Amino acid sequence: MTVVLSGGIDQDAAAPLASRVLSESKHGADATATAVPVVGVLCRGTTTPLVLAELRAALGDGNCEVRELAGELNAADILALDALIITDGDASQLLEACAPVVSDIRGLIQRGASFWGIGAGAAVASEVAIIGGSAVGGVAVAPKLSTETTHEMQLAQGLGLVDITVLPPVSYTHLTLPTICSV
Repeated sequence: MTVVLSGGIDQDAAAPLASRVLSESKHGADATATAVPVVGVLCRGTTTPLVLAELRAALGDGNCEVRELAGELNAADILALDALIITDGDASQLLEACAPVVSDIRGLIQRGASFWGIGAGAAVASEVAIIGGSAVGGVAVAPKLSTETTHEMQLAQGLGLVDITVLPPVSYTHLTLPTICSV
């Protein structure tokens, strides 16, 4: 079982992470496997084609079969994967998409599939996911994003792949802060 959490996709950093996800997937661990690993990618957003192209480049042409997980997810689609990647986007939309198959995702990862959460995809991997807001009881605890619609922090049941809470990356004009903190 490999769980990789990253704040975003960086050209230089993505290839080694993708290599690790593939080599440590349930397919990569099986020395007798003949077909290429199957990697499911869950994207929710307007940049889906660009993100898929970046991930295909990072995973390497011909090293795996990349399947976009569009529409409603079902157990058969999830259980056929060797690795699962959940990309950045709206954390609440990602959790909503995963809701029907949370137990299947947990089982898949427990049986040796790799998981790579990117940005909000990393945040939803948590037992408790932060899906919005920047304050607790009116006290600012994180920088407010320009896209934020609510000031008060909102929590939701995450996928439960890691027992820490991952703060989604906060982008500034000159740096990115992927932050991980214990609950």
